[in-house]
Amino acid sequence: MARGLPPSGEAGTRRRPLIALVALAAVTLLAAPSRGQDAPDEAASAHVTGFVAALEQIARQEPELAARIDRTAAAVEAAIGWRTIARYAAGPAWEAADEAAQAAYLGAYGRYLNASIARRMDAYTGEIATVLGTRPIDDGDILVATRLASPGAPTRVVQWRVRLGDAGPAIVDILVDGASLVVNQREEFAAVLAGSSGGLAPLTDALAEQTARLSTPD
Repeated sequence: MARGLPPSGEAGTRRRPLIALVALAAVTLLAAPSRGQDAPDEAASAHVTGFVAALEQIARQEPELAARIDRTAAAVEAAIGWRTIARYAAGPAWEAADEAAQAAYLGAYGRYLNASIARRMDAYTGEIATVLGTRPIDDGDILVATRLASPGAPTRVVQWRVRLGDAGPAIVDILVDGASLVVNQREEFAAVLAGSSGGLAPLTDALAEQTARLSTPD
């Protein structure tokens, strides 16, 4: 029998799903002194800082959950390559599914991502992050490294994987202490689908169930 997704925020420090850390990124970013960044590096850094600034503004301005989710959806659509992430996270089940099942899963994933980020803004405390620098990695992607400090918590390094494409930059992964959150999410989704012969349906249903909980005000 397929297992449902763990409740939001239940994963451990090194196994937080992607959406947990995106919410943690609702911080104030301080740019480190420039060391002659070239255009791609500057574009990647600006993309990350712009997204974080958008999340911070939403967290400060929108106390009402439904409005916060709507504004978060627009920020996510503009900044995160979430469809790329969703396809990877689904693993082999994505390729095996038909177009209708893929579309249903993508819709459920997007709604889950938006609700998760918006809901975690309840815990926003005005964290401070410093952009440490950038470096190129595989396939032309760029890692933007930030140092995150929050009151009463250890300082940690968060790296954002940014893909530069014809449509503009897109965040496609977040690494915390070197651990890829997209890889962790793929493992979590595989556990949901384990032993199921229903294709993507169990995962789509689990995402919808979690979204309903996250979208309901306390």
